[in-house]
Amino acid sequence: MPENEKTIVHTSHAGGAGWFVAVLLLLLIAAGVYYVANNGFTGQKSVNIELKVPDPSGNSG
Repeated sequence: MPENEKTIVHTSHAGGAGWFVAVLLLLLIAAGVYYVANNGFTGQKSVNIELKVPDPSGNSG
């Protein structure tokens, strides 16, 4: 190899802190999903949704 050429080798290793942050975020997301699924933001146990769609034929009876 000529003297004016250089070889650069870059090796990347995943650090323990990165994996810790990833696991922590997954746990927080799982806890949030559990909270919303069980209590929701209002704390009500049931939700009633009523949709009134007009009759396309124009009959109201």
